[in-house]
Amino acid sequence: MNRRKGANNGLAAKAVLATGVSAAIAMLSGCADLMTRSAVAPAWFQSKAVEVKGEGYPDLHKIPVTRKPSADKAAWDAEGAQLKSQAKAIDAATETEANAPDADAIRASAAQLRAQAEEGSAAPDGGTKP
Repeated sequence: MNRRKGANNGLAAKAVLATGVSAAIAMLSGCADLMTRSAVAPAWFQSKAVEVKGEGYPDLHKIPVTRKPSADKAAWDAEGAQLKSQAKAIDAATETEANAPDADAIRASAAQLRAQAEEGSAAPDGGTKP
């Protein structure tokens, strides 16, 4: 009797496996069928289908060979030194700028704007004079 039960379980497992395989094949054939129907699918779907298939991408063999360096190391070092000297000149100009307000002037301006805002007479452009 036990032998017979084991045989039935084996048949059931084979039936389940066969059903699963046939369902998978049916699903895959449906997807393949969608890719071949061109009269029904919209244009955006066709462009996506081409992308999925791998068509329309550039050919890697047509990419140009990289260029050689246009100057030697000495020329690059000279240009680097020139850029560093220009950066130092800009830094020096901004450090000695006479127009930059000091901390006390900034605090005074902020207090004046705050007072004007509290009494409702602040200038619309953020200036200190209404």
